[in-house]
Amino acid sequence: MSSLPFEARQFISACRIASAYCIIALTINIVGGVTPALMALVISLFILLEWMRYKAQRYGISTLLQWGFAIATSVSLALAWMLNGGLNGSVPMVYLLALFLAMSISESQRTPIFCLYMVSALFCLAVQGIEPEWILQYSNGRVQFLDSAIGLLTAMLALGYGTHQFKSSYDRQRVRVQMKNEEVSRAYLRAQASNDRLQEVMRRNHEHLHIIAHDLRNPVGAVIGLVEVCREEYELDEGMTRDLATMEQAAAQALELVQHLSEVAYLEERKVILQKGSAPLAPIVERVLRKLEPLARKKHQALQSELDTSVSAQVDTNRLASILDNLIENAIKYSPLDTCIEVRLELQDERAVVRVRDQGPGIPDDQKAKLFTMFGKVGNRPTGKESSTGLGLYIAKMLSELHGGHLEQENLKPGTEFRLLLPAERSAGG
Repeated sequence: MSSLPFEARQFISACRIASAYCIIALTINIVGGVTPALMALVISLFILLEWMRYKAQRYGISTLLQWGFAIATSVSLALAWMLNGGLNGSVPMVYLLALFLAMSISESQRTPIFCLYMVSALFCLAVQGIEPEWILQYSNGRVQFLDSAIGLLTAMLALGYGTHQFKSSYDRQRVRVQMKNEEVSRAYLRAQASNDRLQEVMRRNHEHLHIIAHDLRNPVGAVIGLVEVCREEYELDEGMTRDLATMEQAAAQALELVQHLSEVAYLEERKVILQKGSAPLAPIVERVLRKLEPLARKKHQALQSELDTSVSAQVDTNRLASILDNLIENAIKYSPLDTCIEVRLELQDERAVVRVRDQGPGIPDDQKAKLFTMFGKVGNRPTGKESSTGLGLYIAKMLSELHGGHLEQENLKPGTEFRLLLPAERSAGG
């Protein structure tokens, strides 16, 4: 029984107490003179209580069982009132006992169960007041005294037992809750310790990343410098020129990766502090477009722009240029040759929106979750065999969030559109 829920244990205890009173009432009835109707009533109630106790012990408590207990005891007491002396008998005291038991087995149904017992008791009082001859009185005063005395003592003992049982159940439940709380506390401390270890590992990784990025930047830059020296100092045939170009391209890719890794490390450690100020956004977009125009021209792509010159915002201009550089360069990389890339700046719902729209294949739905993650490369390949570190959009996302904005992506027909949304402010001339 101790493994059952608290309410189920309460219900089983209430059934036991009520069954015990039925046995005592049956004994008193036999000693004081057999009343067949009362004996049948008590035996029927006893069987019903034991059946409900078995159901609760086997299958658990339910609202149907709670109401079954309340209806069975209230109706039985109303009948016993008329068969066992009315106000002169022990039933009024037992009413209080039954009400206490019924109220203790259900928290959600307490008000309607209380009303049920009140209706039952008022009915009994009304019958005794209007039709007192309906009440079956005791055969003599001694039997009445015996019934009332034993009924009172039984009710007191039952109340004491019930209170003890319910307090014991409550104490066991409280101990279980305390044990669960202690388990949760220990689990929290273990999780906190694991988190601390993870933070320490991440801190060391970032330190190693800084060291690697710093140590690699110089030798990679030296390779690029040596390529330039070779071109200027030596006469190179076509094969050597091509090899040096390949070497320079590989070194440039390595240098880009090193720079991105270094920036990611600073961003994740929250060491990047924006130098924000109010600035019009159109000149920043135009500067990035001019920078990337030669790259687009190599792939016979056109960069078209439509910029609202009145839109301004609180931004770090260099960091914002880095975000736009990533978005537009990404569009150039993945757009087919001889296509157009559109860049628009507009004000929408008090937000500055930069739209970068290309005519590429779009992002497969099952790979969209990778877009703004570290090294999150999707299945598409750059159309000009360019390299990709898988860090550009991740950096752009983190920088946009530092500005209080965010990035979005939407597949179009054809192509795809990346949107940078920032809190905006209208310039005085807008």
